[in-house]
Amino acid sequence: MKKKKKRVVFWGISVVLVIIVGISLFKVYAHYQTKNQAEKILDQYIIEYRFPAKRVLIQKIYAPKDVGDAYRKEVHIKGNKEDYYVFTYYTDRKKVDLTGVIDGGEWVDLKDHLYKSLPYQPSSEFLKIYNRQ
Repeated sequence: MKKKKKRVVFWGISVVLVIIVGISLFKVYAHYQTKNQAEKILDQYIIEYRFPAKRVLIQKIYAPKDVGDAYRKEVHIKGNKEDYYVFTYYTDRKKVDLTGVIDGGEWVDLKDHLYKSLPYQPSSEFLKIYNRQ
């Protein structure tokens, strides 16, 4: 009788562990799928912006700590550490936001008049895609 009880407990714990591992693997898979989708979308917007390839550095994608359900890529201008562009993809809204950072600290929206002080302005193709979302 004691052996049977041990066997039932063992199989019960095993089933619970398999379920926990299965759910964890699914969550990890879903995270990487979402991240890959976000990276493709951000890359598409960055390409459409039409930065001169030899004048900019594009950072790797990252999940910002100040915004949930989002991924970001920054585009930095070579030789100018103070001004850069931030592309943010919100996974819950499926939308890309663009902000410029001026003088290393002031974040400005694309519609803000200060955005025009950044060295590179968006192409007309970018604006069409950006405004349609």
